[in-house]
Amino acid sequence: MSFVNIVKFDLKNIFKTPMLVIVNTLEPLVLYIILGVIMKNKFSNKIMSSFDFYAVTTLIISATMIVMTTSNIFLDEKVKRGNRRVVYAPISKGQVYLSKLVSTFIFAIILFDILAFIEQYIFKCNFGGKNIIFVIILIDALTFFACSLSTAGCCILKNEDKVNSIIPLITSVFLFFSGIFVPLGTDSGIMKVFFSLSPVRYVTECSMQIIYDNNFALFYKTIIMLMILSIICILICKFTFKVEEYVR
Repeated sequence: MSFVNIVKFDLKNIFKTPMLVIVNTLEPLVLYIILGVIMKNKFSNKIMSSFDFYAVTTLIISATMIVMTTSNIFLDEKVKRGNRRVVYAPISKGQVYLSKLVSTFIFAIILFDILAFIEQYIFKCNFGGKNIIFVIILIDALTFFACSLSTAGCCILKNEDKVNSIIPLITSVFLFFSGIFVPLGTDSGIMKVFFSLSPVRYVTECSMQIIYDNNFALFYKTIIMLMILSIICILICKFTFKVEEYVR
């Protein structure tokens, strides 16, 4: 069984789970609309509306919280039972966890990229116009890191409940110190240290710079940082994943 076939198998499992599709499409869309309406009067300048801001940031939030979809497709008991024939196939153990990572990543970017185009070209939100592709690349890179982080968590903890308790807590901290909920201008003293440790903060700041200033100064730095973090997570998987523990 080839790696591509395993990914197709896992991808089909994800799309056959309605709740995962709903959570990763309707939830960010509804959240964007609700926050846009509630915070409308807080955005008095003509450059950025509340809908512009939350169209981008709700996708960043969704990309970060994709960790729960990854853990579901990796450790859910029904999925594990269906994957036993894959586990016992003559393949390397790396293909088992990498297929979960890659299939969740493909699933997420299909949905998030479509949402970004819908919000810019149908709802008329500002994703940077022709620069939307760079904002999408940032969100996709963040999604890959989140999938890698959750996969590493699955390999270490080996239990869906534990993963869904710990990994979302980590990503929630990243989100809190990203500037999405706390204005970026408030980072001073000890808060500056925490803000600088959040990879989501760099994605948020870089996206806003591209959209409103046509400034790409942080783009490559942010992508490289996310790729390095993702590689570290994948290496953790390599040294902690054990097939015999996965099929128990």
